[in-house]
Amino acid sequence: MKFYEVQQYFTEVNYQFHPDPFYVNAAWWNSLPEEFQTIITECATEMGTYNDQLIDETSQAARDEIEASGAEIYVPTEEELKAFQEAVQPVYDQCVEEGICTAEEIAQMQEIVANAQ
Repeated sequence: MKFYEVQQYFTEVNYQFHPDPFYVNAAWWNSLPEEFQTIITECATEMGTYNDQLIDETSQAARDEIEASGAEIYVPTEEELKAFQEAVQPVYDQCVEEGICTAEEIAQMQEIVANAQ
């Protein structure tokens, strides 16, 4: 997105994750023979793995481009990240209060993120 053209300082907080899920119409999916469902599931899983690889590769390339531009990238310490996580806790609480998701779902998402590579 070439933010480095207008800003010199970046902070790496990894606060977003953009999965690329595979969606299909449920009626269409249920109309498929089981053999086709299996093939599509296997292919979609393989594509997901490849997509993750591409994200890793392009993320590093983007970081390299930012650094090559002369911009500075700050990587927060564990303590700073913990303070950030504590500061956003009210957002999680609000999501639960408004019924957007449950506390269990948030915990599950946090676990997935914590274990992501």
